[in-house]
Amino acid sequence: MIRVMPHIASIESSKRDPNRLTVKVDGRSVAALSQRSVTALGLEVGQAWDEATAAAVLNASRIDTAVAEGLRRLSRRPMSRRKLLTKLIESGHDELSCKAAIDRLIELDTVNDERLGRQLIQEILGRGAAGPSLLRDKLRRALLEEELVESLITESVNDQVSEIDSAMRLAKERLKGWSSQSLATKRRRLASLLNRRGFDSDTVEEVLTSLTPEPDLDDLA
Repeated sequence: MIRVMPHIASIESSKRDPNRLTVKVDGRSVAALSQRSVTALGLEVGQAWDEATAAAVLNASRIDTAVAEGLRRLSRRPMSRRKLLTKLIESGHDELSCKAAIDRLIELDTVNDERLGRQLIQEILGRGAAGPSLLRDKLRRALLEEELVESLITESVNDQVSEIDSAMRLAKERLKGWSSQSLATKRRRLASLLNRRGFDSDTVEEVLTSLTPEPDLDDLA
């Protein structure tokens, strides 16, 4: 008995997802692909449905599905390449499909680590002066690559006034509301504030010495 090779019977817009095209083989739906994937694979009605074509379509379908989930997640909040990769794998997508999906999202400029890093830095600085330590911690939490983290911090520091000037400005502004508090309380609160905002210990000490100097023991004698 001669076996008849299956053929692609139709490629039509999906009723469930207008962004997908449903591929049918001998009247049976075998995949829902993006227009991009259909074009890239060169799928046509009447084309033979052999093992190689079936495998290529399955792979493209997995990537398209990962891309779709990536876009849904990015519509809620921006993510770095590594962060999104982790989330997609945790959702059950295979790693190769996830990497291919993210490559496509980068190509579409919906994933852009450099832009994300700058946005995060601006958010932090919008809440007040901040030192490199805080910026570094925030960028690392977003799973940005270490080389990019250091580059963005250097860029930010170069764009700002010196770290000590920035810390001084923040401290002076806060001290205005603490005039009635004791010197010890002011120093403690300033140190805590500057540490939280990511300034290093030398900067913190310089600000405390300048703005809230401890009394000279000789003066108290």
